[in-house]
Amino acid sequence: MNLSLLRLTDCRKAYGAGNFELFPLTFDIQKGDIIGIVGENGNGKTTLLRLIAGDLSLTSGSMQYKNEPLVATDWNNFKNKIAYMPQRIPKWHGYLKTNLILEARYHKIPEHEINNYIDELLASLGLTKYSHLKWSEISTGYRLRFQLAKIMIRKPEILVLDEPIGNLDIKAQQRFLTDLCNWAKDNQTAVIFSSQHLHEIENYANKIIYLNNGKLKYEGQLDAIGDTQSTNLFELIVNIDQAALTNIIGDSIKMEQSGKTIILTVHKSTTASIVLQKLLDADVNIQYFRDITYSAKSLFQA
Repeated sequence: MNLSLLRLTDCRKAYGAGNFELFPLTFDIQKGDIIGIVGENGNGKTTLLRLIAGDLSLTSGSMQYKNEPLVATDWNNFKNKIAYMPQRIPKWHGYLKTNLILEARYHKIPEHEINNYIDELLASLGLTKYSHLKWSEISTGYRLRFQLAKIMIRKPEILVLDEPIGNLDIKAQQRFLTDLCNWAKDNQTAVIFSSQHLHEIENYANKIIYLNNGKLKYEGQLDAIGDTQSTNLFELIVNIDQAALTNIIGDSIKMEQSGKTIILTVHKSTTASIVLQKLLDADVNIQYFRDITYSAKSLFQA
């Protein structure tokens, strides 16, 4: 078993005002992990990320860094190993590369290494041609990349990002996450990030954490999600209504419709191949079909 970079054990956070509580949860962050946190708004994603980053104190429970207990006096040292990017990125002043040079000096990168190190970092994130500009002269997507470059300067072992792609278009989301994951792989850095974009999380994360009302409902490998389910779930758009679909499929347990899309729940023995064959035999026009049994989306259907 790989050594955990960070282990959370029965970690709980209760707020003095209001009713929300992040209930005790236990999981590991290991080197090379790309962990996606999913859940509806207000279910504890940001609270969990801020606990990991040390921005919030635990109400109860404990954390271990490389099998060593983290106590209050350790947090300053530990924060050098972790980098946190909140949802709202503060505005930079002055030229972008100048800011990165100052950040490198703050983290005691040797002076003779700074320029080469920053140039390599900028190149890896596709930022070289923008480094002479100011914050107001670049797009939201490139501001995000520069903020990522800034926190990467310290060479963290764990990157914590709160909704990093929320304000990006689809292509910018993909480019950002691709570069992020490539950098993390090259540097053996663990990444834990939250997002409402389930498709993008599934494309890049190898582990999923699902929070519901402050409780840990699922934690584990993405491709093992369906193993916890007693049914199969399919998402489809067809040219027939639910009644006709029920007659064709025969053994459906439940159907839900949102716009044109139907979520079909069937017995575990009814596979995607079986459903598709029945639809084809009935000459149904299938505009869209997806097996979401092993998708993060299925967690929201439970």
